[in-house]
Amino acid sequence: MPIEKRLSKLKKLLVENQIDVAIISRLPNICYLSGFTGTAGNLIVSSKKTILATDFRYRQRAEEEASECEIEIYNNGFDAFLELFLKKNKGKTVGFESDFISFEQFQKWSSLSDVKWISLKQLVEQLRMIKDAKEIEKIEKAAEISDSAFEYILGYLKPGMTEQDIAIELEYFMRQKGAEKVAFDLIVASGKHSAIPHASKSWNKVLNNSLLMIDMGAVYRGYCSDMTRTIIVGECTKREEEIYQTVFEAQEAALRGLKTGIEAREVDKLARDVINKRGFENKFGHNLGHGVGLEIHELPIIGPRSNNVLNNGMVFTVEPGIYVSGLGGVRIEDVVYFEKGKMRIITKSPKHLIKI
Repeated sequence: MPIEKRLSKLKKLLVENQIDVAIISRLPNICYLSGFTGTAGNLIVSSKKTILATDFRYRQRAEEEASECEIEIYNNGFDAFLELFLKKNKGKTVGFESDFISFEQFQKWSSLSDVKWISLKQLVEQLRMIKDAKEIEKIEKAAEISDSAFEYILGYLKPGMTEQDIAIELEYFMRQKGAEKVAFDLIVASGKHSAIPHASKSWNKVLNNSLLMIDMGAVYRGYCSDMTRTIIVGECTKREEEIYQTVFEAQEAALRGLKTGIEAREVDKLARDVINKRGFENKFGHNLGHGVGLEIHELPIIGPRSNNVLNNGMVFTVEPGIYVSGLGGVRIEDVVYFEKGKMRIITKSPKHLIKI
C-alpha cells in the first residue's frame, strides 16, 4: 500500500476521533507512515500536512525516504519545535501515543500549549494489522531465510556444542543469506533449560538424548519472521515424545479452526483445550500467538483475553507450547497469513519429530 494511502487512512481515523493533530513517536509507526528508517524523529500529521521532524544527522535520509512528508530539521530538540508548531497552528486536540510516551515526556508536552491531549489508542498499530502485498513478500523472504537456516543448522549441530555456539552460527548464516539482522535475541535452549519459554542463551553444552528448542527469526527490508522448532538430540523418552505430540496436535487444531472473522481467543482455546485434556494444565502459560511485521510482536494478539478478530491481510504466529520444570519444553511455531478467506502457512520447515 503506497504511503499516501496509509496517511489517508490515518487522517480519516483522526477526523472520526475528533483529533486535529497527531504526534507519531514510535519508530515502526513513523516508518510505516513515511518510509523513514532513521532512529530519531517524530511525525506530525494533520488533515492539511504531514511533517517529519528530525535532527541534522538524518536530513539526507529523511529527504530520500520520506518523499510524502515535509522535512523539518530542528536544532534545539523536538520539544522546542513542537511548542512553536502548536503556537502557529490552530488545532485544539492533539493525539499522542500514550502507550509509548513516558509520563515525564507527556508532562513536558502538555505544558507547551493550551490544547487537549488525547490518546491515539494504537490507531496506527490497528492500520498495520492489515498487510499489503509488498509487506507479505518481505515477510515471506524473511521466513525463507529462517527456513534455510534451520535446514542448515540440522546438519551443523552435534552434542557438545553450546547454546551460544548454535545461536551465533544461525545468526551468521542468516546474515549471509540476506538478513539485515536477527528479529530478536535468538532462543536456543537445551535439556531442562528448554522449560523456560524465553530462555536466555547460555554456555551450557547440548547433551545427547535431550530436547533442543530453537526460536529464530530474520529481518528482511524491515520485516520480521518468527519460527520455533523443537528437536531431539539423540533419543527421547516416551514422556518427551508425548509432550511433542500433544503440542503438534494442539497447533494442528488451531490451524484447522482458523477462518476469517473468528475471534482470536477462540483460536487460542482450540489449542489450549488439546493441551489441557492431555493433562498439561498450567504448562502452557503464554498466548498462542501474535502479529508479525515491522515488529516481531505486534497486533493482533492471539490469546485468551484478546479482543482481536482475525481477518484477511493479517499475519500472525501460532505457537503452542508445553513447559515442564525439571524435564524441558516443546514449542512449535509458524507464521500464518489470511488471504481471500483462506489461511496460508508462511514458514515451511518440517514439524515432525526430528532426531539428530
